[in-house]
Amino acid sequence: MRDLGQWERAIAVAPAVSLEFWMKLAKQYAQEKVNQNASRLYEALPWYVAVNQPETLANLYINNEQFDEAVVLAQVAAVGGYDELTSAGG
Repeated sequence: MRDLGQWERAIAVAPAVSLEFWMKLAKQYAQEKVNQNASRLYEALPWYVAVNQPETLANLYINNEQFDEAVVLAQVAAVGGYDELTSAGG
């Protein structure tokens, strides 16, 4: 499905294979969103947060000179704001 451009469908069924496979696809999809249009990083945001990589997104914001967004991500991470999201399944 991914190869046909149906990323979201592939990600939706990926947990049937394994959590690791889902995380791999979600990371690839986030990177694909960045590759498509680096100025629209907000499209990659939920995917990087879902796979517990807000620091990757913050660095992308910094590289894109979107400093306000990078600061917000870093502040939320610093107070553990993403911890509950990433531990919800376990």
